[in-house]
Amino acid sequence: MNSNGLHEHQTIPFDPGARSLGVAVGFDGSPHATAALAHAAAIATRRGVTLSVISTYRAPLDLYVTYAALPQEPEAEVKKRQAHAVLDEAAKQLADHPGKVTYLTAEETPSELSSSRRIPRW
Repeated sequence: MNSNGLHEHQTIPFDPGARSLGVAVGFDGSPHATAALAHAAAIATRRGVTLSVISTYRAPLDLYVTYAALPQEPEAEVKKRQAHAVLDEAAKQLADHPGKVTYLTAEETPSELSSSRRIPRW
């Protein structure tokens, strides 16, 4: 506490040169995501940092009533391949980007879905 009876806020010194945080952008192929990708690429170029492009997918629970309902290919693999195709589209749009670009796909698991979308009980 200081002399006014208030807590002093201590700041953590931040030296931008000590660590490069880069720029991350989510991309789903939509027009808004395309605009965000261009904006993030411009920021990454201006700062001279890595651009990370991220696409997520949600794999459905594998629950089938009959054997005939089983898909030929697991749905999670289909969703993952679709997410990679979305990142391929992003890579095409970033073909002229002068900096380093990383691409990442991530699966959103059902447990993450339930915890992030809880409905409050009153």
